[in-house]
Order: sequence, then C-alpha cells, then structure tokens
Amino acid sequence: SIRPGDIKVFKITGSNGESTDISGSIAQFYYYESVLSNTVTATVAFVDTGFEKEGNSRIKTTGIVDGLELVGGESVEFEVIDNNDMTSETEGTITSQIGSSEGMTVKTIRDVSTSGTKKMFILDLVSKEYWINETTRVTKRYDGNPGNHVTDILQNILKVTDHEVEQSSYDYNFIGNTKKPLYTCTWLASKCSTSATASDDAKSGTLQGVSAGFFFFQTRDKYQFKSIDTLSAQSVKPGRDFIYNNTGKEATGGIGGKRVNILDYSTSQQTNIGKDLSLGVYNNKTIFFDMYRMYSPPAVNFSFDENKKNKVKLLNEKTNQAQKEVTESPSRLMFSVLDVGTLPNGGELVDDKTDPSFTTRTRESMVQSVMRYNELFRTKINIIIPADFSIRAGDTVHCTFVNLNTEVSGGSETLSGKFIVANVCHKIDSEQTLSSIDIIRDSLGDIE
Repeated sequence: SIRPGDIKVFKITGSNGESTDISGSIAQFYYYESVLSNTVTATVAFVDTGFEKEGNSRIKTTGIVDGLELVGGESVEFEVIDNNDMTSETEGTITSQIGSSEGMTVKTIRDVSTSGTKKMFILDLVSKEYWINETTRVTKRYDGNPGNHVTDILQNILKVTDHEVEQSSYDYNFIGNTKKPLYTCTWLASKCSTSATASDDAKSGTLQGVSAGFFFFQTRDKYQFKSIDTLSAQSVKPGRDFIYNNTGKEATGGIGGKRVNILDYSTSQQTNIGKDLSLGVYNNKTIFFDMYRMYSPPAVNFSFDENKKNKVKLLNEKTNQAQKEVTESPSRLMFSVLDVGTLPNGGELVDDKTDPSFTTRTRESMVQSVMRYNELFRTKINIIIPADFSIRAGDTVHCTFVNLNTEVSGGSETLSGKFIVANVCHKIDSEQTLSSIDIIRDSLGDIE
C-alpha cells in the first residue's frame, strides 16, 4: 500500500516557550539515514496560512514562524506512521526520539515561496549529537582497542547511552588533538579490521583472515560502529525480500512468505572501470617511509585476486571482477609515512626504543581498506517501495529484478541478490507514502 501515512503529531516549541502542533499544515515529510552519515536528519515542508483552528472556528494569527519566534535550535516532537499492512504499528512508526535522545531540533529554516495569503517553509532537523559535536572536542590520549575508544567518546563526550560497537582485531593509540568527536569516530573506522583467525598478530601477523573497513553511523535506535563483514553477514529478515516483476501483479512467496513489489528502480552505478582503476581497487602499490629508522621498507603490492582470497567475504558468491588484462598491473601508486615508535603501550619508551613497534598495521590494512570501501559501492541501485519505516541504514535486503526474457525464472543474475542498505529516505505527502532506498554490494547476484 502506498496510501498516505499518518502524521499523528508534529509539535514545535518556539524560543518564546510557546508550542504549536503543525501536523495539519505539513505538505511533505522526509526522514533520512545513511551508513555514511554520523547523524539522522529529517526535512519537513509546511504551509503557513496565518490561521489556526480553535474549536469549530478559525482564528487569525501572525503565523507559525513569527508566532513561535523560530530562529533555529528549537525542540521538535513528532510521530509518523507508514500505514503499511506489511508492518505492525510499532515497526511502522518513526518518532522524534532518536536513540537515547528525547527529540530532534531545528537546524535550518528556509522560506521557499510567499504569496499574499500563505507562505511555504522548510525546516531541516538534526539529532542532538549534531550540536554536541560542534561544541565539544576530543583532547586526551587513548590506548587500546579502537572499539573502546569509540565507546568512550560516545558515552563521555557525546553523552550517548544507546550504541552497538564492534571491536577491531588490533589496538591503536592516539591523541585527540582537539578533533570533533563524530569526525574522530569516523576516522577510527577507516583504521579498523576484523580477524577470523586467532593466530593473527597485531604487530607481525599476516593478513590471513583479516578484512579491513568499518562504518560509523546513526540509526533512530542507536549509534553503530560495525565492520563491513558484520553488515554483510546479516540474514535477510522476512518482509525485506523485494521484486521488480514489470507486471504490476501482487508479489507472492519470498523470504518468510513476504515479498514486496518494487515500484521503480534505477541503477546509478553497476561498473565503472575507469574510476576503479584510478582508485586502485584491482591492483595497487604502496610505498611507505619509516621516519624512525629513516628508510623505506619494501613496497606493499595489493592484488584483487590474491589479497582478497580467503580473507574478504562477499555479499554474494560471484565477484564482479574485471577482465585480467585490466587488473594484472598496478593502476595506483600511494605513499604513506609509517606510524613507528609513537605512543607505545603503557607510555614507557625505554623497552620500545631499540626495536619500536608499529602503532597500527598500516602496511597490511591500508591497502586493503582502499579496495574494500570502493568495492562495496561498485554496484549501487536505488529502489522505490511502498513505505516501510522498519528499514534502517545498514540492514540487508534481497532484491530480484526481472530478466528481459520474462519467461526465464529467477530474475537477472547480474542485478539480483543480497544488498546492504546504504541510504534510506522515508517520504510522506498528501497522496502517498514511499521509501527510497540506495542499496549497494560488492559482487554479482546469487539467483539459483
């Protein structure tokens, strides 16, 4: 069902302390989540006519914006329901309570259009962590696992109580240097790796079983610091099985007996060899310099075929690797200074002076993380479905796209399969309620 959702309440408390429910004046409401965004956001467009309802009559006022003296930073309380038969009322409800925060606040007030009798305004909303991030800094030294650092920053600086943090396979010590907390957590994500083998050593172990790449993002439930491997390994829940059958007929079957029609889709990127080559996704070489010993160790070569084998778990079993002629030679040369001998564990430099250790496994993880992030976004598809407010950024979904030959069952093997939700936008207007979802993956389909 794409029938209009229900905006049950949308109350703004102005800077003068007055509160007004503008749910009856809202023309459009958008809610956004993304694995690439540190905070959730929302946008609402409403029409200000200068009249308010009082009992059975209308009274003339100075207008919502002027009456509440909106200047930015005001508290907003809302509750919207998707009215979808596929979800329960609890699953299909979005409120202004984001994680441990009680509500969202107004970031931007935009005057879109004005006529003699009405004005249309747009309000951009953000979670409370957006403001805390702008007014606080990370200053102290952090020793140990990056997962513990992120937990410390969330709890003690951002005052977040609802979070899910995954541990990295090795430690990393650093000093905050007055960086913003959300920026610091995102920066740490790019330095983390998961490990499937106990023999993998943080200082001298090989890359066997190690896969680089974490994401740090916020959903309406909590903050998440998770590896790409963990997101990829999630099972697809019932109701997250979508099909584009090009017939308009009601979908049947599916995971858990629930399958939903895709109303429309567009493939914004399936393969871009030129971009992949410039980023060194298939084959790259990295030259490091050791400032402590003043020499350059042997360059680290990365090959998509060799360094991915038995280390990186793809969403689907078939890789979308390019032809060998394209991938057999390095297409990118990178340079980096090794972090050697700085901030040793415990703060004692005496034992570490003769043979200093690497603070991080840059040589092993950096070259792989370049591949991992870019490979994950190689295939990107936008799908439009009847609104399902239960879908969050970071979830997994299964999609089937019809073949050009509709008599062939199973769908397109190139496009169909398991995906990660990168971005989701839930939209309500006076005519319909939809979810626009950007789905990504690093491999070809697995249709049987």
